[in-house]
Amino acid sequence: MQKIYTRMGDGSVTELSESELKQDLEEGTRDAAERGKIPPLSEDELSYLFDVYSSPARFVGVDRGNEVILSYDNPNVKIRRRGVLIHRVVALQIFEKLLGADTLELGHTDYSFKLVKIPIAFEQTEIEQALLLTTVPLLYGSMPNLGLYTQPDGPCPNPMELLPQGKIAEARASQEEMIEYAVKDMVYVGSALYESGVDGIDFDTTAAAGDTDFLATLRAIEILRKRYPQMCIEVGMSG
Repeated sequence: MQKIYTRMGDGSVTELSESELKQDLEEGTRDAAERGKIPPLSEDELSYLFDVYSSPARFVGVDRGNEVILSYDNPNVKIRRRGVLIHRVVALQIFEKLLGADTLELGHTDYSFKLVKIPIAFEQTEIEQALLLTTVPLLYGSMPNLGLYTQPDGPCPNPMELLPQGKIAEARASQEEMIEYAVKDMVYVGSALYESGVDGIDFDTTAAAGDTDFLATLRAIEILRKRYPQMCIEVGMSG
């Protein structure tokens, strides 16, 4: 049986049999349907995907009308990780004009709302420059990252240290305090950047610090949605 060469999510090369590829596609559409409460892909759609993934060609395209939106997670940081030391706005231009990105995302190296609040004026300037030089929708990405609000660097006692001591009430009170700080920071940063022209905010890696992290994000989103009904809001969940 023909072996099909493809790549894993990290870019490493692997090979699958035809039956393994079909199984991956079928399991993937079932999982997506259950999680998203949407209909699974039809047999024709699965067959079309199989033809795309099993193509022996080095470059593969799809028919007009079957394209998908291409987005990139914090491309200005990712490109620097590959050793391409260029300005953040130039990186966005490369992803749009050379790599075909349909949406862009700008983010600070310190990729957390609490830390971005400090250089917010510089981020507003970067957003304005990026908007002048790009065409596609531009989001600003950052993490809620409630871990930054715990001592010794933050103002709140660390719940993960209190819980093993049996201090349940104290841990809960600390989490509630962390939420208040985080909501204020996310709303402050989101408002400042949206008023500078960014199309939306990506709350990236949400819930990395657990349910408290997730709740703080939802509360911030609720405030921002009421304040700016047209704002695009994206929530990227942590693994």
